[in-house]
Amino acid sequence: MSAKTKQQSRTYVDRRHDDRVRYAYFARYMMVRYFVIAFFFANFFWLLVSYSVNSELGMILAAVAVAWCTVSVIEQLSKLHNKQADVPRTRQYLIFQLVLNLLLSVCLFTPLKSMIYPFAINKSDVLALLCILLLGMVAAFAALVRIHNIFLGRDKYLPLIRNAEKSRALDQE
Repeated sequence: MSAKTKQQSRTYVDRRHDDRVRYAYFARYMMVRYFVIAFFFANFFWLLVSYSVNSELGMILAAVAVAWCTVSVIEQLSKLHNKQADVPRTRQYLIFQLVLNLLLSVCLFTPLKSMIYPFAINKSDVLALLCILLLGMVAAFAALVRIHNIFLGRDKYLPLIRNAEKSRALDQE
């Protein structure tokens, strides 16, 4: 094998190692990303429904949630090029979503319900909304726990990342 071919092969192996480590860091946040995207579409749907029934308070709350969620999505995409363990904007958004869902759940049983959810006419509508909000709270809490575990280095991907980095160091020797 010529020196040039060996160099090309070495470059290919180096790139493959770099990609494996980069994608492993990115995969650490997979569950968080899925939950954030689900929140984005749920809040966007809420915005559209609020617009269609002229619920100004609902539109404002949903628009704020969609905007903040968009910032979180952008931060999640930056994880492909960033190895930092913390995602402060996503964490803040998830806390916001958790508190918002809690407050909206309480509002289902107050006179504010007609301003936020004018389409919730009967008890089955209220119950369905309550289930969705509770499910959202569970998802936000699970994502916050996942972020906390990643920050502390207690996630299942960290050993894989360390092995990939170690194998590259061994290949270079």
